[in-house]
Amino acid sequence: MSENPTRFVEALSHFKLNWSVETRPLFTFGNDGNHLLVEDAKSIVRTDLGLPLAVVGNRYLPLQNDAAADIVDGVLAKTGGSYTKGGMFGLGRKVYVQALLPDTITVKGRDASQKLLTFITSHDMTTQMLMGFTAIRIVCQNTYMAAMKDIANQIVIRHTKSAESKLETVQAILESQLVYFRELEIKANWLADQRFTDLQMDLAMRKVLNVKEGETDIAKKTLTIMDTIRGNFQNHDGFGGTAWDAYNAFTKYTNHQKATRGAGGETESEKASLAAERRFEGILLGQGAALNDSALSAIEAQLVS
Repeated sequence: MSENPTRFVEALSHFKLNWSVETRPLFTFGNDGNHLLVEDAKSIVRTDLGLPLAVVGNRYLPLQNDAAADIVDGVLAKTGGSYTKGGMFGLGRKVYVQALLPDTITVKGRDASQKLLTFITSHDMTTQMLMGFTAIRIVCQNTYMAAMKDIANQIVIRHTKSAESKLETVQAILESQLVYFRELEIKANWLADQRFTDLQMDLAMRKVLNVKEGETDIAKKTLTIMDTIRGNFQNHDGFGGTAWDAYNAFTKYTNHQKATRGAGGETESEKASLAAERRFEGILLGQGAALNDSALSAIEAQLVS
């Protein structure tokens, strides 16, 4: 497929996510070596590979990767755009698809962020099905998530019998949340108008990294992180030392510089690829998103203190 897909089912095929899951009985071995059925649990299995992804309770309802196809397609039909990124973590335990909307968020007429509709689900109980709006900022040839999103902007669908009925109401909610981007643009431009000093930056970093006021015996790892973020802020290419530059100093660390654990691989290229994948997973679902959100709160707190 030469062009980006415009329908969700096409995107699943394009990103090799067009497989299904099902529940299967779970067995163990008795002392006599015979198989025994585990009555209160079952296995979630990726059917194309026969690969068990998780052990779940009997009330768990598997939701297929295409469960929200009509909903996300419906939003794109109104906004325009196409599916530009998709993938999985842990051989399919987590799945994500992102659609790029056609217009951008602009900060002070030049710092552009593109609008994304992000879909996330898991088949190992680590997260529910999530849909919501996020943004990415263009930095040279790379992009990184501007995680200025709020949990209120995410729609959560749990893997239970009520899931299908809730899906019917999601499209209207998503469409109403398109105002999120207008609010995001207003906030970003406001931050770009607020001067932010080195002292305010240090106080914000201490808050985000849980360094107590007046503490001098700071762990070496924490000092290294602070030096990296401080360097990002002091060497920014933004608006001359504003709160927006401060926020981007944090997100540059989170999305490009933060070390990842267990980035194995046979070659340096493979290690780099796996590290990038795990960093992106953290941005979407884990500590990276939490750190970015905490940074925004800490920066705003310095502006009103």
